[in-house]
Amino acid sequence: MGAPTARVPEGAPVPLGKEGAPTPSAAASALDPGSEAALVEFLDQQVLPYLAARRGDRFRLGNSRYSEDLFRYVKLRVAEAYRSRVEEVQAWCDERRMLDLQTRLQHWLHGWLFIHAPISFLLIMLTAWHAYVTLFYY
Repeated sequence: MGAPTARVPEGAPVPLGKEGAPTPSAAASALDPGSEAALVEFLDQQVLPYLAARRGDRFRLGNSRYSEDLFRYVKLRVAEAYRSRVEEVQAWCDERRMLDLQTRLQHWLHGWLFIHAPISFLLIMLTAWHAYVTLFYY
């Protein structure tokens, strides 16, 4: 078993020393202001507008390759304690991308009904006409 841990308000675990106080290096890595600033900047400029938008395909995070590269870059900019949060945000963006794809496919399928239904009705009418002509005129 490792050293006992305590939770800081931000939720990052901090290993405790013998007296129950956080060790200096653990406290510095868990509460890294540079990582927090990078994460907040990324969330404000990229993620929240993408998740709040009506159509996500107009944003750069709507592209899966760009999204993977961007999240890889963000993971490199933040401390180890924040990488699980970055992965959680990445999962949110991946789910949003899949929902956008499902919405596009649903629109295409509904549009296809305007073509498919009249043509199918026409083919049924032509089949009935063919049966009538075959039975009564030949």
